[in-house]
Parts: sequence; structure tokens; C-alpha cells
Amino acid sequence: MRASSALLLALAVLVAGCTSQPTCTDGVKNGLESGVDCGGPCGPCMKVKDPIKEAKNDCSKMDDAQDKDKCLFDLAVDALDKNMCDDVSDALWSAQCKRNVARETMDASICETLSDKVESEQCFLDVAISGKDSELCERIEDEARKDSCLYRVGFDTRSRTVCEKIVSASSKYRCMAMVTEDESHCDNLEPGKARDFCYRRVSDVAPNAFLCRSITGDKMSDECMFNVAKKTINEKLCDELRDPSGQPDCAMEVEKARELMTNMGQSLSDVGAKIGTQSEKKAGGN
Repeated sequence: MRASSALLLALAVLVAGCTSQPTCTDGVKNGLESGVDCGGPCGPCMKVKDPIKEAKNDCSKMDDAQDKDKCLFDLAVDALDKNMCDDVSDALWSAQCKRNVARETMDASICETLSDKVESEQCFLDVAISGKDSELCERIEDEARKDSCLYRVGFDTRSRTVCEKIVSASSKYRCMAMVTEDESHCDNLEPGKARDFCYRRVSDVAPNAFLCRSITGDKMSDECMFNVAKKTINEKLCDELRDPSGQPDCAMEVEKARELMTNMGQSLSDVGAKIGTQSEKKAGGN
């Protein structure tokens, strides 16, 4: 037992003797250092700069209150930090700041923190559209705002079910017509502006000159025909504009569309030829 104790004591002394002393380059916070290899007997520790804090200080130095708020607003939105929006003194700007952060992060919980009901509901609308979440639309009490929310989400998700939840008849049938690309839903509306606009919007997703001819209002009919002529690259439709003064511009836009289509086709052809050449070389090498 005495021999074992003596051996252990000798090993302890040996280990202690081999232990290196703290240095300012060992990569460890030890000895009298206040940081890793700095402070105390070593050089002073370098302060790590906080770019956000420095930017906020720069904003605070601005004399004009509106400029200061604008600076802090942009900083908070860029950082996607809702808490930084509280630094904006103007209440409306501060709320808008939080709405922007909520939309970009798709965090509906931020909307719940807004005391102003209109701002809160607009926030839910923004997040619902950004995240294509119709359930968030149901958090909105204002009927017109809720319909607007459901309309956007319904169209973006191509969901007839969401469109059917819309209360306003004009918005509901227009949404359903656009989602299904079936203008017959527009016929549920009374003849006039509502039905005309419905036809006009359907023509955006499913270009059809027949819809343009069915529109009673001259201006909207021409807008529709102009759009269809360009999308279908059919300059003959320009001749059907009810206002002849718009025909030259219509023909010009159709020609631009044709040139763009030709250039795209040539680009695709060049890519296809390049791929074919590479495949031939590879096959030849094998």
C-alpha cells in the first residue's frame, strides 16, 4: 500500500511539473485573462462591433424626426426584427413596420400585437396573401377586407372552394371564373360593369377575343382586345378595337411580342443544338 501511494504521489508531481503555464497565445481563457488570450497580462480585448447598434445610433443622430423614423423603419424591416419597430416614434409607421416584418416572415402572431384594428386586420391580410393561407382571412372582421383576402388567396392557390367563401357576388364569381378559366361564372352577374370586368379578368388568364367582344363598355373592350392580340400575337385583332386611334400601338405591341417569341425560340434552338453536339462528342469518345 505504501509503495502504491508513493507511486501515485510521484505521478502527480510529474504531471504538475509538465503542465504548461498560461500564455497569451494558447487559445484558452486562463490565468488572469479577461477574455481569450486578452486582458490582464495580455493585450486589451478588442470590442466586437454590433452593426445593428451602430446603425441605430446613426439614425438617432438625425435631426429631422421624419428622417429618423424612416431610417429606423428601414433598419427594422431589413433586419426583420419586429421589436426594433418600437423605436419608430410615429404610430402609423411603427405599425406599418410590424406589418412588413409580419408579411416577410409570415408570422401572423405579430398582427395580434397591433392595437389598431384596421392595422391588425390589414396585417392578417398581408400575411395571408404572402403565405397563401385562407384561414388567416377568417381572422378579418371587415367584410370587404376579408373578401379581398379570400379573392387573392383563392386565385393564387387556384381554389374554387376559397372563392366560394367570398360574400360579394362580383368578387366571388370573378374569382371562380378566373380560377376555372370559365367565363360562364360571369353570367351570374347583372349585365354592366361587373360582368364586363369579370370577362376582362378572365381574358387575362385565358386570352379569348370572344370575351372582349362580349364586353359592353368600349374602353374595357379595347383594353381586353389589345391584351388578347398581344398575348396571342394576332395583329388582326387590333382592327377590332372600337377606338381606331389605338390600332397602331396595338400592332406595335404585337410585333414586339412576335420578336420576343422568335428570339426565345432561337435561344432554345441554340441550346438544343449545343446539347446535341455535346452528346455526339460524348458518344464518339465512348
